[in-house]
Amino acid sequence: MIYVDADAIVYLLRDVRPKSDLVIDILSRSDQAYTSLRTIEETSYILI
Repeated sequence: MIYVDADAIVYLLRDVRPKSDLVIDILSRSDQAYTSLRTIEETSYILI
């Protein structure tokens, strides 16, 4: 199980290379990934 933080979500949504490739690689190797509502709120604040 892996925790996805706000930075990883921002890298994926903004397609920041090569960081997004690294996040995709790590997430594809993991069976389960989770995050919290607080992290989603933080991500939306960063993107706004």
